[in-house]
Amino acid sequence: MRHPLTLSTLLFSLCLSAGEAATAEETHEKSFGKSYVHLESDILTLGNDRIARRFRWNDGNLISLDIRDIKRNILWTSSSDQPDLTFLNDSLALGQATVTSQAVARDDVREAHLRVSIKAKSNGFESGKVCRIYDNTPAIACYNNFRKTGAVEANTYDKQAPLYHEGLPFFNRHVQVRAIKFKANTDKNDTLVFSTATMPYHNKVQQLAGNILTVRDAALGGQLFVIKESPPTEDQLHYPGYDYLVDTNTIKVAGNHIALADLAGGQWRVSYPLVVGVAGAEELSVLKAIRSYQDSARRFVAERDDMIVMNTWGDRSQDGKIDEAFVLAELEAAERLGVTHLQLDDGWQAGLSKNSVDENGSQWKSWEQGAWLPHPERLPNGLGPIAKKARELGVGLGIWFNPGRVNDDANWQRNKTILIDLYKKFGVTVFKIDGTNITTPQAEEHLRKLLKEVRAASDNKAVFNLDATADVRPGYMYFYEYSNIFLENRYTDWGNYYPYRTLRNLWMLSRYMPAQRLQVEFLNVWRNEDKYPAADGIRPKDAGFDYAFATTMAGQPLAWFEASSLPDEAFKSVDLIKGYVALQGKFHSGKIFPIGQEPSGYGWTGFQSIVNNNGGYLLAFRENNQQACQRIATWLPASTSVTFSHKLGDGSSFTATTDDSGKLVICLPNANSFALYQYSHE
Repeated sequence: MRHPLTLSTLLFSLCLSAGEAATAEETHEKSFGKSYVHLESDILTLGNDRIARRFRWNDGNLISLDIRDIKRNILWTSSSDQPDLTFLNDSLALGQATVTSQAVARDDVREAHLRVSIKAKSNGFESGKVCRIYDNTPAIACYNNFRKTGAVEANTYDKQAPLYHEGLPFFNRHVQVRAIKFKANTDKNDTLVFSTATMPYHNKVQQLAGNILTVRDAALGGQLFVIKESPPTEDQLHYPGYDYLVDTNTIKVAGNHIALADLAGGQWRVSYPLVVGVAGAEELSVLKAIRSYQDSARRFVAERDDMIVMNTWGDRSQDGKIDEAFVLAELEAAERLGVTHLQLDDGWQAGLSKNSVDENGSQWKSWEQGAWLPHPERLPNGLGPIAKKARELGVGLGIWFNPGRVNDDANWQRNKTILIDLYKKFGVTVFKIDGTNITTPQAEEHLRKLLKEVRAASDNKAVFNLDATADVRPGYMYFYEYSNIFLENRYTDWGNYYPYRTLRNLWMLSRYMPAQRLQVEFLNVWRNEDKYPAADGIRPKDAGFDYAFATTMAGQPLAWFEASSLPDEAFKSVDLIKGYVALQGKFHSGKIFPIGQEPSGYGWTGFQSIVNNNGGYLLAFRENNQQACQRIATWLPASTSVTFSHKLGDGSSFTATTDDSGKLVICLPNANSFALYQYSHE
């Protein structure tokens, strides 16, 4: 039985063999590595060595049949005979549905994958679905796109409402569901991860919010997971107030980013990608499965992505000290301290921003044509002498840049030329992108084009620090392939910087996204001691400079200070910092997850980097407490003898056996101390 196309179904388009368009009346098969697509007898299958999804083709109006977890031989079946996608409430006649595919080689951004695409036409619309299938990855990622080609009878609908819902009908009444919600806008938020657990009940439809949804079926012994690659909840375009509708029969994913109003003018609009994957019933299994997909979608290349960036804005001088002599002195101090990059924040450019110490500074939303030349008085010789000095010292160069937001960043092509010139002429590879406010599809598209074309022009060497501190921005899961994340602004000047609080944010986020993609700050702990109560036992100075640095090591350390203003005592940390740089790539090569307690300033906490089945790294923190030893939860196997080789910080090498839940006794000599170990076991 054929079902009418609800334009949302139209979307569910996929791909098959490069250069060939196939219909359901033909048999087609395409494989690349361990990934494949197969269409035969009205059944479409997408899969690899870890996962397989089958759909009834239904003229391109796909109906989910089942999802197989190949490693565990678990089959999630659907009893629904309805198309997965529902578009408003209209039924549209589908026609000319085809499937094609393309093998995409590995590059410095993504792992190799099979790109599958379905295209279809309906009354007044063209639609498509594109899926990426990576080898050795228990998940398949797809996005939908639409273009309006004629008149659509939609007067009864809210043209700003989400265009469609996408269903995943694989439930039974006994599954446990968990939604993971994230917060950005970190100038206002300091708890960034929230978890909601529930169970479907009878005919009651529950609304859940979050970028990640997990579905655990104890009877099957496995889990499904969904990643909605969008900005955090409220920052999504056309957000309906929830991400998932859940009942005992299905999940429906909403807030897809497209509304009828966006289709004016015949332009293609692309939905937020949706990733569907499988895992075992254990918590570590689903976390590793999610990370496996993330590592395929954005390869971590240590030579490009690992760094310690020093940015002078953290000392609150704003742009008041920026001139050639100051920058050259900062480069020398950066090299002496052992950091790898100096980033010139707001103030290097001719156009002064509203955050300038100069009362004439006013630019932010809009920038004049010559605003992005070096400031003629502060840097009269331009960036040439600075770039030359940086090369001599072996210090990389970064730049702050604000694309502006007037007319949805219509100046993106001009901005592209500016950034490419900075890369080609001065070797700038790290761009902090600030000031964006993505409230329309056009603004989002222009920012994507800017990042994509600068990345291409730099042969994928450019790294973007996407600022997540304010306004409406991509956040953690969206624009994933382009950047790491400038996570937050914290200052001793306002007494709102505590090493344990930045550690807490990194610790909580690292459960669901790679810590290696998060820039986390450490500050000059000797500044503004008077801003903290004397009786406060976890002041930055009490924690110490080494400890403050160590709290950032699982992420990308951000030296948020003026190095030339540090006391001599700070430079005693050079051995620690240089020792970390030597190990950073190895530590970051693993899947990093939080261990121990949520950081509070008074507990035991840390991170474990799982490099392979027999070893990795463990970073442990003893916060301000009187316990010399503590049994902490890890991701190590139960009842196993583990050898720990001391690498950095306090403590010494040791061997210990985990208990029957994988917990381990760690000892550190002092309050506010830490140790990085390399571990191995049979």
